[in-house]
Amino acid sequence: MRVTLVLAAGLAAAPCCKQCTQPQNKYHSVDSKHGHCGETCLEDSKYGLYKIFEPNLTKSNSSTPCADFGFSVYDSTETHGFGPVKDTLDLYDPAPPTVTPEESPCCQTCTAPQSKYHSVDAAHGHCGETCLKDSNYWLFKIFEPNLTKSTSETPCSDLGFPTYDSTETHGFGKLSDTLDLYDPAAPTVTPEDSPCCQTCTAPQSKYHSVDAAHGHCGETCLKDSNYWLFKIFEPNLTKSTSETPCSDLGFPTYDS
Repeated sequence: MRVTLVLAAGLAAAPCCKQCTQPQNKYHSVDSKHGHCGETCLEDSKYGLYKIFEPNLTKSNSSTPCADFGFSVYDSTETHGFGPVKDTLDLYDPAPPTVTPEESPCCQTCTAPQSKYHSVDAAHGHCGETCLKDSNYWLFKIFEPNLTKSTSETPCSDLGFPTYDSTETHGFGKLSDTLDLYDPAAPTVTPEDSPCCQTCTAPQSKYHSVDAAHGHCGETCLKDSNYWLFKIFEPNLTKSTSETPCSDLGFPTYDS
């Protein structure tokens, strides 16, 4: 929760707002940008005023709204504002994610009101598919920045990850999600009769990679938009600044 009109922010030593007493009621707000959920006690008559500064401010229907949304770890208590327009609130962080393996794919087909979403984890070489309500997208996007609504039933396969790996459930309670993980297809090697890539034509550009372990340098033509995908399999892949990058690097002899 963040009040835009902030002239002072004081820190308290302990939570202020676990329980609210009349005439105040519990309110909460999820700040997806900063990964916090805030809880405060307000008189209903002041809701309209604080809503101006905190658009996500919502009257709670339980005494633990942040925990209900997966923000169960107490962070700090702050007082924002000044004079008659100030508010003390408790900030909560998301709980550390948990991972539970499942026995079979969950999400090959999604049924309304859920839709297919996917995310590519380039660092770990996985693509994940899940079924989500569109209204929950913003919440899961906090924890999975690459989360994207799919335009087909096979988004991971379409992106070069056709091999099913496993199914896992991440999180807990209202903030849990089950997803299928897919691996890239095993690379294939097909010998050709002559060089393919001495010159590249738009929209493709020249890329190269040095394999020091095997004493080779390779040149290829790729669309820039596909670079990130091939980078998963070829960590040394680099966009070239000349038409003869391998020769420039001391590999002038064509091999295959």
